[in-house]
Amino acid sequence: MNKQSDEWHIEKVLAGETLAFSHLVEKYQHMVFTISCKILDNKEEAEDAAQESFIKAFKSLSTFNNKSSFSTWLYKIAYNQAIDKLKIKKKRGNLIEIDDVNEAIENIDIEIDSHIDNKEIQLIIKQGIERLPSTDQLIMTLYYYDGLRLKEIAEIMGLEENNIKIKLFRIRNKLSSFLKKDLQAYNEK
Repeated sequence: MNKQSDEWHIEKVLAGETLAFSHLVEKYQHMVFTISCKILDNKEEAEDAAQESFIKAFKSLSTFNNKSSFSTWLYKIAYNQAIDKLKIKKKRGNLIEIDDVNEAIENIDIEIDSHIDNKEIQLIIKQGIERLPSTDQLIMTLYYYDGLRLKEIAEIMGLEENNIKIKLFRIRNKLSSFLKKDLQAYNEK
């Protein structure tokens, strides 16, 4: 394996040595597949999204400007590619299941009636998250499910770190409000 930097390989690709891109694919294929798999929860769809991400990265490599690391730039491409596939999947009615949702919103203060079982709670939470705007869903996913730092999310979304922090606070409040109403309505059934 070649020990040259990502920038070195990028320069080679941009100079016409397209085979130098294979090093970047080899180095980052696991990361791109993992991101795609987390979002799509389907191996075949994740493989397609990963492949499409590398094709898109190759075609737009000239736009990479070294403001962030190549891996962050590629992460953003892979994430957006998977989100696009997910939107198509949702439009067809094939909604993904959200695992361990309780951990993602542990800071949300809601009272849960003891007669509601965990599956029903997860369904209510999932429906609450789905009512959030897609940008808010993206921030929730990056922060809670992918475990990215605020700075990384800011880079991916092209925003300031402080903006992401404020947005995350507002998203939690919005989700809390949705969930309180939904749980109250459920309890009244």
